[in-house]
Amino acid sequence: LRARASRLTVILPWGSLLRAVTAPELETLARLRALCQPGASLELVFSHDARDRQKHAPLGPEDAMSEAHARGLASVYPRAGFEVRSIERLEVTALRAYPTTWAKRLGHGRARDVYRLRASASASPQGSSASS
Repeated sequence: LRARASRLTVILPWGSLLRAVTAPELETLARLRALCQPGASLELVFSHDARDRQKHAPLGPEDAMSEAHARGLASVYPRAGFEVRSIERLEVTALRAYPTTWAKRLGHGRARDVYRLRASASASPQGSSASS
């Protein structure tokens, strides 16, 4: 599957993938980049709050994704070979538009911050040995 994908979409990951994309873990990000052709688009929709604390690595003092933490991802993703185009907080109506049961549940349940990161795969992969 190396360098086959022209688009990579990750909608509301959980478990180790959520931890990898929000902590973030460069080795895992580099493996995701290795799947992508140069210029491939990445769309990542994620939410990580205190309710995720027991199952995922804490992100900071509040164990929740803050606006500052989400924006800080833009400085890490390029090291794994992704050029970040935008990071934004999603409104609940935008979240509900995703065709997944989990997106619809989160869109109607107790409020939580959800973010969308859009990036493209750089011309040549960078990062750890997972990308070589």
